[in-house]
Amino acid sequence: MITAEASMCAGAQAKFWEYHDALFATQQQWAALSDAGPVLDSIASRVGVDVPEWKQCVRSGKMRPSIENDRDRLEAAGVRSTPSFLIGDLVLLGTQPMEALRPALDAALAKGGTTPR
Repeated sequence: MITAEASMCAGAQAKFWEYHDALFATQQQWAALSDAGPVLDSIASRVGVDVPEWKQCVRSGKMRPSIENDRDRLEAAGVRSTPSFLIGDLVLLGTQPMEALRPALDAALAKGGTTPR
C-alpha cells in the first residue's frame, strides 16, 4: 500500500510515471526492507517532487480510498495478476499479443466506446 500511496502522491505533482519507473528500477533495494521509507523518500527527491508536500500527502492517507476502490473493482472483475487488460466487459490476464487485443478493442469501440487517440 505504501508504494501505491507514494506513487499516487507523486502523481498529484505530475510525476507518477517518473516515480513508478524509479520504484520498479530500485525494487531490489526496498522490497525486503521492514521500513522502505528512506528509499521511497530518496526516489521522491530524485524524480523532482516537492518532497515536503509529497510526504504530507503520503502521511495523510488521502490516496488510500482511491487505491482501495481500484483494488476492489479489479478483484470484482477477476483480475489477479499483472499485466491484466480490462477492455469493455472482457478481462484478459497475462501478457497478450496484439492479435488478442485488437478484436477486443474493436468490439468495445463498436459498443460505443471512445475513439482511441
